[in-house]
Amino acid sequence: MKKRTLAILLIALLAVSAVLVLAACNKEYTVTFREANGKKLEEVTTVKGMATASEKTTTKAGYTFEGWYKTVGQDDEGRYTFKDKVDLTKEVFTEDTDLYANWTRNISRGEEEGYCLIGIIGGVTNWDPEVCAEDENLQLTNSNNPINLYTKTLDLMGLDEFKVKTSYKDWDTKEINYGGEKVTKITKGASATLPAGVEKVEDLFNLGGNIQVLCAMNVTVNFYYAGKTDSYIEIVVNSTTGDIVKPVAETGIILAGLVKNGTEWAQKLDPNDATQAKYIFATEDKKVWTLTGVELPLNTGFKFKVNENGWGRGEWGRGKLMEVTFADDVTTLPEGITAENAADVFGGDSQNEKGDIKALYAMTINVKFTLATGEIEIEVTQIDPTLPEEPEFLEVELVGTVNGVTDWNNGVKMTGIDAQTAKLENVSLKAGDSFKVRSIGTWDGSVNQGGWGVLNGTVTLAAGLQLPGGASAVEYFFAGTKDSGNVVVAHDCTATITFSTTDHKFVILITALESESPVEGEAKIGNTSYATLLEAIEAVENGETIVLQKDVVSGGIFLGEGSRNFTIDLNNHTLTIGKPLVGSTGTVSQSIHLEKGNTVVFKNGTITSEANSTSMLVQNYCNLTLDNVTLDGSKLAGEGTAYTLSNNFGTILIKGGSNIIARETKGIAFDLWYGMFAQYDEGLSVTVEAGCTIQGRIEYGAASRIEGTDWVEKAALVLPAGEYTIVYTSTGITADNDNITIGTADAEA
Repeated sequence: MKKRTLAILLIALLAVSAVLVLAACNKEYTVTFREANGKKLEEVTTVKGMATASEKTTTKAGYTFEGWYKTVGQDDEGRYTFKDKVDLTKEVFTEDTDLYANWTRNISRGEEEGYCLIGIIGGVTNWDPEVCAEDENLQLTNSNNPINLYTKTLDLMGLDEFKVKTSYKDWDTKEINYGGEKVTKITKGASATLPAGVEKVEDLFNLGGNIQVLCAMNVTVNFYYAGKTDSYIEIVVNSTTGDIVKPVAETGIILAGLVKNGTEWAQKLDPNDATQAKYIFATEDKKVWTLTGVELPLNTGFKFKVNENGWGRGEWGRGKLMEVTFADDVTTLPEGITAENAADVFGGDSQNEKGDIKALYAMTINVKFTLATGEIEIEVTQIDPTLPEEPEFLEVELVGTVNGVTDWNNGVKMTGIDAQTAKLENVSLKAGDSFKVRSIGTWDGSVNQGGWGVLNGTVTLAAGLQLPGGASAVEYFFAGTKDSGNVVVAHDCTATITFSTTDHKFVILITALESESPVEGEAKIGNTSYATLLEAIEAVENGETIVLQKDVVSGGIFLGEGSRNFTIDLNNHTLTIGKPLVGSTGTVSQSIHLEKGNTVVFKNGTITSEANSTSMLVQNYCNLTLDNVTLDGSKLAGEGTAYTLSNNFGTILIKGGSNIIARETKGIAFDLWYGMFAQYDEGLSVTVEAGCTIQGRIEYGAASRIEGTDWVEKAALVLPAGEYTIVYTSTGITADNDNITIGTADAEA
């Protein structure tokens, strides 16, 4: 009896145990279905040890569903990546789980993807992706074609060239160059014939880099997009016209400007291309280029872009106007113009190396450009001697901070315009106000706006007014420079301002005084305060010192070629330089640019840049001294090499415990780069005295135009004893034959 009772008890215990085990196995877990960005789509429950029983799907317009994944991430370009794909009919869940939907976008020209052709198409240069995105004539389309095939039919001229640009998110990201090696097939349509001497259709194309056509033709471009690595281009030649045009392998010249009333802003000049008519530069010896019969309407002009190694690079504005002459048969000249002052038919920056060459009269000219020296000669062959009419001024306004209210974009209108003058009466000005005058008028049918120098007129006191104590000149009320910049008011006052449109000057009559407290500007020269450092630099005379009064945030500093000699005492402050940047034409990427012939001293403080605003802190061609100065290039921008101090010419002295700091990644503390152009062949020297520190690499080398190693005699570097990382950037130069001296008495003086 006892045995049977025990057996019944064991059976009962086993039954209870089985129920407990079954309850544990049936525990429920939550599976949450989400988009890649984490947004919840749905929640379902499942029992441990069991699958969800069916494969769930989801839809999204324009996408194909690829499945559910346990892990989602993002690559360097912000695209989602997925790992650990699951099969919901088989997956066993043992915990709460998030699953992420992976959709593959169906490729089509929608709002997030664009394809277009950029280049020289039909003789018109259009490398600008933004223009391409807006011009439907350049956009590849996929109507009535497979989803990943995009086509465009083009009329091309000889030497036209193009590539396909693909970009994501409204044409606003990276460019992928599909050209040359990515062309997989070129075929000839049934109606196309090949030019004489051409045996196969591929010979009509130059596939090195961009796709370049060698004769005039009509083609259909098919672009198959299947991802970055396996997309390709197919070209079908529908018809051909004309003979093969050989590309020019040597120097390229581009003329840009307002020739033909602004219709030829960028014209590639090819001496072998007869289609360019009078815009051809005929080469005489590869270094001298001539252009004949250029028609310049009133107030139009041009500039050059030069590249000695082919098309696509070079600086705008290269070339100095050396001489202007009149042809023998030009007898009627504008009033006051003689053959001896022929250059007076040009205005603007025509006499220097920057800006456009601009004609002040309608004329026809011949141009000769000498590449070796960068000089331009112009012969005027025909001229309309009629003087240009004075512009008709529509209105004149005062723009700036007036009476403490900033009003730069909605100027205070000046009244009393009589075609020559305008007046603003009894305007209240507060200490620190800053303003200039802008005139708006028409000239040659177009509306123009301009701002002129500020204190190149006169400032006077109304009768009975007395200057503040100690002031000896009424100009003391204004901290602006004499010939440029804005008027900066140093005292509260009420004034009447009269502006003359004939000579672009204005007269200030102070009618009331309200304060004797001058505004404290960024810098001083002696007892004169200047609202900005840039204004002080404009005003400083040779031998004078500019003293900073505070930490200063400024735009770039540009000192043109000349013979100025002055000091900037940072006065233990920090000068931080941001935009707008400065530099030579075409290379406006520097914080400070100092040209040849000047002598400049920086002392007692720190010079740095705003984060990611510039790739070069100081570009130097002058005689430069850094005395107890820190040049901090740690915040320089860009993915390429960043230079804290770049030396191309002059005598450079670094002393007084100065410190040169390079950017941590791809940073150069300073360089010596000899012989950029012939005008710098006299050479340069850099001397670093003991007690100074160089944090970063030093580059030593010469421009590619310099051959051999003899140039090192003109590129001297003297360093105090210490360890340095020196990079040689010219072939044949090593530590055995450089002109670098380390640890000498001179460096330790």
